[in-house]
Amino acid sequence: MSSIGAYAFKGSGIENLTIPTSVTNIEINNYIIESTPFSGCRELSSIVVADNNPIYDSRDKCNAIIHTSSNKLVAGCASTHIPADVETVGQYAFLEIENLKGIEFTEGLKTIEYLSFCKSGLSGNVVFPSTVETIDDCAFLDNKELVSVTFPEKLEYLGWASFFECNGLEKCVFLGSTPPENGEFLNEIYVPHIIKIPVGSLSAYKNSLYMDYYFSNPSYYEEISTTSVLPNKEDENVESVYYDLFGRRVDNPQSGLYIKDGKKIFIK
Repeated sequence: MSSIGAYAFKGSGIENLTIPTSVTNIEINNYIIESTPFSGCRELSSIVVADNNPIYDSRDKCNAIIHTSSNKLVAGCASTHIPADVETVGQYAFLEIENLKGIEFTEGLKTIEYLSFCKSGLSGNVVFPSTVETIDDCAFLDNKELVSVTFPEKLEYLGWASFFECNGLEKCVFLGSTPPENGEFLNEIYVPHIIKIPVGSLSAYKNSLYMDYYFSNPSYYEEISTTSVLPNKEDENVESVYYDLFGRRVDNPQSGLYIKDGKKIFIK
């Protein structure tokens, strides 16, 4: 076997996946029904690529498939962590797995591609590292448990509909005084003060094509000092919730690996 088709395991109940040396092509489908072979595999928790595979790897026990030469993560699961040398999260990488809950976006990551986290189940607070330059169209579409998102200073492109249907969003923080290109990332304003921007940058954001709507009403935005954004003092009194790697809430976590505040933690 040298190739895995775009719908090979889509939506199946597989729990463990091993990619052998012989597999040198993992297909994705860009037409009508977008998919990777593992989209919608909600039970998948272990991904291992054979050490001597010439095209792909699962470095640092990351529970993901990485295209070695391009440092692109092409498929992940609920227990994936992104290695520090990964530069791109590929399109559909976490599409419809629905129980991701949390993942740490590491410094060095530059691009998050089309539909990569659509319906992934991502929740809580997401802070993108300073190296992220591009968040593509529909990248985080329909993650209804996302609470806040912080965009880095040097973000260049924020794709159309990248956060559409993220109905739980309470705020989005932009650290850059120059707005990213495009910027029509929300389909409506859900609560007052959802957009926070650096002091002195209001004119630039108001005059930005596609983002002007978000700044048409003073109740939609707030100017802030970026030095006060992290750590987020407003969230310190919010009770943390633990989830297992299948997205199930755990009220009394015992020893093991859990998701807390959007990050994986291990309790001894």
